[in-house]
Amino acid sequence: MAATFDGERARVLRQMASLSRYQLAAKIGKSESFVHRMEHDKGRPALGTLCALADVLGCSVADLFAGDRPSVGTALFEVVT
Repeated sequence: MAATFDGERARVLRQMASLSRYQLAAKIGKSESFVHRMEHDKGRPALGTLCALADVLGCSVADLFAGDRPSVGTALFEVVT
């Protein structure tokens, strides 16, 4: 199964970084509405945006995708569950 962008993971990582949607948007050069749509899986970010997200959120690009091997750590799953 191919990995797909996971907006929920992006949202949790943003919250773990103590960033508002507005703050994240400003740091990646996008609008707050873009971040909202992305977090609700209404759009898929381009590669450049994924790289910027990973940099700002302190994770790898792979951490932003759903798949069999999450590397974000147990904190992500404790927050989500």
